[in-house]
Amino acid sequence: MSKALTVDQVTVAYDRTTVLRDVSAKVEPGRILAVTGPSGAGKTTLLWAMAGLVKPVTGTVAVNGTPLRSRDHAVAESVVLVPQDNGLAPILTAGENVQVALVACGIKPPEARRRTAESLEALGLSEQVDQLVEELSGGQQQRTALARGLALRGDVLLARHLVGERAGRAEPAAGHGSASRRGRSWRRGGVRDPRPRGRGGVRRGAAPA
Repeated sequence: MSKALTVDQVTVAYDRTTVLRDVSAKVEPGRILAVTGPSGAGKTTLLWAMAGLVKPVTGTVAVNGTPLRSRDHAVAESVVLVPQDNGLAPILTAGENVQVALVACGIKPPEARRRTAESLEALGLSEQVDQLVEELSGGQQQRTALARGLALRGDVLLARHLVGERAGRAEPAAGHGSASRRGRSWRRGGVRDPRPRGRGGVRRGAAPA
């Protein structure tokens, strides 16, 4: 991540139901922010707001100080989103899924092949490069989608899940940033709707080299 991402007192509502209220977070370049919480806590809504897919009722999401207006604007600011359902074409191989995305973004085929090989190798998928996605396990599909996101080399990378077989545990990568809800330190309250459903929060740490 080479640009700062800032969520400033964001409130999101669907119809008349408030899903997020006064959520703030900041992630500096080169750092990771991991949001945890129970199902229904609002994690996906927060991700969509960060990606420009959902417009906040109040508050702003900004990249390097520039408020995002839409998903198209977020793409222009090089915000890459790994879809929750992975967004892979099952009739293509793991390698083809990565290459197609790169070529569609204007990357020349030789460079696309190089980036594809590098990103798949980084996630332990070198042996699966020529396997059809439908032949891959769920964890391998998840890592293929993440490899595609990494190969795109966006300034901000957003992902719904960063957990896979290779991780060997159910905890996502820890992240660094500051976050607050209603002006208080956001440690255990997490991102959630007004009705208490459980615990969530933010984990902090440096991005891997």
